[in-house]
Amino acid sequence: MKVLTLNTHSWLEAAPLEKLEQIAQYLLKEEVDIIGLQEVNQLIESPDAMIDDYYQCAESEISMKEDNFAFLLVSRLRELGVNYYWSWVCSHIGYDRYHEGEAILSRYPIDPKGILVSNIAELTNYRRRKQLAAKITCPQGSIMVCVCHYSWWEQTKDSGFAFEWQQTLEKLETKDLPTLFLGDFNSPAHLEEEGYALVTSTYQDAYVTAIHKKGSFTVEETIDGWEENTEKLRIDYLFHSHDWHVLEYRVIFDGHETPIVSDHYGVLVQLNLIELEFK
Repeated sequence: MKVLTLNTHSWLEAAPLEKLEQIAQYLLKEEVDIIGLQEVNQLIESPDAMIDDYYQCAESEISMKEDNFAFLLVSRLRELGVNYYWSWVCSHIGYDRYHEGEAILSRYPIDPKGILVSNIAELTNYRRRKQLAAKITCPQGSIMVCVCHYSWWEQTKDSGFAFEWQQTLEKLETKDLPTLFLGDFNSPAHLEEEGYALVTSTYQDAYVTAIHKKGSFTVEETIDGWEENTEKLRIDYLFHSHDWHVLEYRVIFDGHETPIVSDHYGVLVQLNLIELEFK
């Protein structure tokens, strides 16, 4: 199984439709099974989209717009001959003009739900965080996938990364399903006793467990939210439960073998369920 995560920074990049096409062509070429996208934006004032049965509604809080980046991506993939089940949730309003959220695309049927993990419920507050979880019915059985975009680490008990991560675990209801967390965690791997250490106390980092690795960091210097950063960071991850055997971890859309499409690089992971692999 191939799983991909990318913070798209959509509609905030130069030549966004060209980048959307590059993403679509890569997904088609690699035959990616599950895709988690963050910063999936749509203009608040855009007309509503005409959606079909492949779209699985996680909530009815915000209507789908015709310029939603994920909607346009799945529409283009359909034109290229492949259909994805998909869903999207709105996390907050960004830059005073966008509904910003997370999306999941899957070759297999999904049962999605939005999970509010911040202590802020007002849509207009950029600190509001909502993750997108989906039970996915794969040929090998059911799995749980959570597409994530977290806040930064804070030294408080009721806000920031630690609070949001705990809320995720309490509300996810994995029911012992094989589980994947993918997304922008805003938690550099090299910082001790912060978000990365908290997550890896329970789940495993695919970069660490992969047999083959190509690339590591996903952010280079200054980006939105990291304006004072001067170093290479690994903040985009795929974390997994112990049910998985990770074959390969690859940084993509980094300007080497694949074009840069965002202010984040993407991550592609190939992995199998252990109990099926060794039957």
